[in-house]
Amino acid sequence: VQWLLQEGGSSIDEKDSRNQTALLLAASAGKFQTVRWLIEEGGACVTDRDSCQQTVFLSACCNPHADGDDGLKLVQWLIQEGVSSPDERDTWRRTGLLMATIRPNWAIFKWLLEEGWSSMHE
Repeated sequence: VQWLLQEGGSSIDEKDSRNQTALLLAASAGKFQTVRWLIEEGGACVTDRDSCQQTVFLSACCNPHADGDDGLKLVQWLIQEGVSSPDERDTWRRTGLLMATIRPNWAIFKWLLEEGWSSMHE
């Protein structure tokens, strides 16, 4: 990703047909270091939303591959650094807690509950 943006002529703000940026795609793949680089070094817009109004936080919570340490670290970092809010909701008013149950990410689900974020849907 870093090479594509720095050397390959790609734009950090480029969007696909679902309105997803490199940041949203990296978050949905549970790529903690890539997300962190895109935000801290690449200047990625953290307020971007895809066509379903998913944020970087919601994308990270709804990741079937993020059940390990990287997915949990990503979600924790997004919240603890103030990049995202656990109150973010998508088009269907789903929260990160609910997203973590769609494609089960029990480590993320458990951490969000332990932190006191119990709202799943409005």
